[in-house]
Amino acid sequence: MGNKGFTLLEVLASVAVLGLGIVAVMRLFSGSMGLAKSSSDSSSLVLFAKERMNEAILRDGVREGYGSGSAAGFKWELAVKDFEGFKPVEGIRIFELKMETTGPSGAPVVLSTLKAVSDKR
Repeated sequence: MGNKGFTLLEVLASVAVLGLGIVAVMRLFSGSMGLAKSSSDSSSLVLFAKERMNEAILRDGVREGYGSGSAAGFKWELAVKDFEGFKPVEGIRIFELKMETTGPSGAPVVLSTLKAVSDKR
């Protein structure tokens, strides 16, 4: 007779396929939001670590030792020691500064640098 239209089975199949597509898109969106949050947390932690390291580098009177603290949900530890790979030169000391920070996510960020200090004042 040539009926034009869709059967109930065809409509149900197309709705099921459409539903699966929507679910897949929603899962991708949810996953990308989680990755964006993780990236933001990591960036904040690195910026915090760099800020604390810069404070340590710019401070006068750097000497061997250990310090720690916490602020804004981040914990930091700073270790300062003589740099072993430096040939002694009169009046100059090289310190190795190692900063380890952790945030709410728990993944640590470690920064290290060297600072030359004159013994002559």
